[in-house]
Amino acid sequence: MPHDKSILHDEFGTLPRGINHIGLTVPDLDQASEFLARGLGAK
Repeated sequence: MPHDKSILHDEFGTLPRGINHIGLTVPDLDQASEFLARGLGAK
C-alpha cells in the first residue's frame, strides 16, 4: 500500500487532521451556556 503524503506523522505516530467536537463538564450549565454564547458566538 503506498504511503499517503497528506497524512502527517511525528515520532508518536499519526497526527489528527482536526477536531470534530469536544465534551465539557461544568458545574453550572446556564452560566457555561451564556459564556459560550457571548465569548465564542456559540448558539
